[in-house]
Amino acid sequence: TFVLRTHIISSGVIAMIIPSPINYFHAKIIDGAQSSALSHGYLLSVLSPPDGELDRYEDLLESSDVKGVISVASRFRSKIPSVIVDHEYSDSFEDADSVNTDNFAGAKMMMQKVLSAGHKDIAIYSTLRLALLRQRRVDGFLDEMLSSGFQNPRERVYYGARWSVDEAAENLRQMIKDIPDLSVIVCDSDDAVSVMLDAARILNLDIPGRIAITGFGNVIGNYGGIIKIANIEQFPARLGAMACDRLIEKIQSNIPLAPKHQFCQPVLVGAECIPQSRNFTRRQ
Repeated sequence: TFVLRTHIISSGVIAMIIPSPINYFHAKIIDGAQSSALSHGYLLSVLSPPDGELDRYEDLLESSDVKGVISVASRFRSKIPSVIVDHEYSDSFEDADSVNTDNFAGAKMMMQKVLSAGHKDIAIYSTLRLALLRQRRVDGFLDEMLSSGFQNPRERVYYGARWSVDEAAENLRQMIKDIPDLSVIVCDSDDAVSVMLDAARILNLDIPGRIAITGFGNVIGNYGGIIKIANIEQFPARLGAMACDRLIEKIQSNIPLAPKHQFCQPVLVGAECIPQSRNFTRRQ
């Protein structure tokens, strides 16, 4: 008896280029893309080139049998069908397909909840000033504050270096000096929350507690259940699946498809962790 060899992966290989080292958020993007690829009969091959070697990998992939490429947080420049995911500048590439979170909408959602809880003594903390993706979050916070009658809300934005606890502590001291009744710090990322919490311990301040804090990204499950804060869920697995679905659509199309920029709508989670402002209650 002879058994013919069967192929579970019948459609070919899709490559994903992802920054090194792979973080939790990007790992979830891989999960979503892999599920989509396997459901269509493709094998997903993940590449994480060291800094400065992206061009070499692009050349290698272009001369390979890879059917298409998903590039995470970077643009893949090649004739192979490709889709960009989670890249802050991708929607400015008119000739490219992209999938991103609607950061502006997520930021407005968070600030709406903060304001509805009566908070007026608000500071915004950002740890990546030059990144457009983060700026959209900051812009969303500010837009909602302007709509609620705040004057010059940009004066409430504080910037620190990424992962710098020292700068977070310096900013926290300045926040309290500028806003004596500070009741909430709205952060534009979970890494900003992380350094702010470390800074609060150094300065012996009750955060979250007397001063509330909010995150953006929900990438570490509200700190393993140890600290519960309001956050913006960005659904990274959904981003990966959407990017892979679009790439397969391009691969299998008989005609070139017009570029498409897709946005995944975020969701506010842990809203109950934003306390009613004590200052607001006193003023009433």
